Amino acid sequence: MRYTIQALSLLLILFLTFESKAQVANDDCSGAIILTPSISPSCTYTTGTFSGSAQGTIPCMTGSHQDVWYQFVATEEVMRVSIPNTSFLNVGFEIIDGSCAGSSVTCVNNNGTNFGESFTGDQFVIGNTYFVRVYNAATSLSSLDFDICIQSYPPPSNDDCSGAISLTPSVSPSCNYTTGSFYGSSYSNITCMTGDHQDVWYQFVATEEVMRV
Repeated sequence: MRYTIQALSLLLILFLTFESKAQVANDDCSGAIILTPSISPSCTYTTGTFSGSAQGTIPCMTGSHQDVWYQFVATEEVMRVSIPNTSFLNVGFEIIDGSCAGSSVTCVNNNGTNFGESFTGDQFVIGNTYFVRVYNAATSLSSLDFDICIQSYPPPSNDDCSGAISLTPSVSPSCNYTTGSFYGSSYSNITCMTGDHQDVWYQFVATEEVMRV
């Protein structure tokens, strides 16, 4: 009977050993995985996981949550961090400037379980390193995988007044439209608006006293 108990104990130890989860390499900021930004509209996703990650304190959350770390070097002023939806997972992330203990740029957890999260901002400094702390917003442990992508948005040629695109007036009732885009444009102070807004620039030479934009 004694040998039977010993055998059962050995099997239990083996079972517990095989069930343990190895710590992921980027469980701490010091092991943050480097991500290379894609140029929008391309988005090259990197697969991550919470499997084996420990719980820690998230400054913008209450309680302890699993988290894993990534880093990237900003290639444009306008950058986007996106994590698409994963079933049964409530994911969030924090962007930190400069170092593991740097200042927080933003903390994003706007949606709930089964939904993705993203942030697009124009405050990134080209050449600076930014850390992304991806966390499991639920208090329970998860072993689920997720995808993450960093995108850069090159500014348009008319992002500043010095690059204003010339438009040629049409004679009414004709109206020859020129297509524009806010893609990659940065925020500026608009004198007739409150706060900062994306803007792009155009110019034209008046051909009559009465003109219409």
